[in-house]
Amino acid sequence: MKKLIIKYGTIYAIVSIIFYVLYIFGVLSMMTNFIISIIVLAIVFWLAAKDYKAGNGGYASFGSLVKTYFLILVVGGVVSMIYSVVQNNLLSTEKKEEIVNRMIDSQLSLWSKLMKNNESLLVEMEDQIRQDMTVEKVFGVKNQLVGVLINFFVYVILVIIGAAIFKKVPKV
Repeated sequence: MKKLIIKYGTIYAIVSIIFYVLYIFGVLSMMTNFIISIIVLAIVFWLAAKDYKAGNGGYASFGSLVKTYFLILVVGGVVSMIYSVVQNNLLSTEKKEEIVNRMIDSQLSLWSKLMKNNESLLVEMEDQIRQDMTVEKVFGVKNQLVGVLINFFVYVILVIIGAAIFKKVPKV
């Protein structure tokens, strides 16, 4: 099981890092990156369950898959998080500003679609978004830790869903 966790945790980390780099350099939007990450995670879960079942007589309990998936995420998450922290610290101020501006534009685009009939509130929100999304805040330790916690909770839910979908227990 240890090899399986390291194998799929590493695969998930490498793919996550590739898509993070594509996001940093503006090839992918934040939402596209998130959606691709969920798809990649589902594929990793499916492949890991397949390997786990192959080594376990074709069966995998819900609990064993939760544990396996969680550990895969820990391996993948730690590796990709270390990469992200190092890369974020190496980015130039100009690159960080470019990333923040893309994030602001993305949020404003979403809000403008949602608030077509309320221009005054949209202008107010734009001012608030620009105050809240500065380079210091977006790339600050506090914001990165909040992001890690939010991702953790989302991924725990995905672990549970994945384990429920891919489990296979012997018929009694």
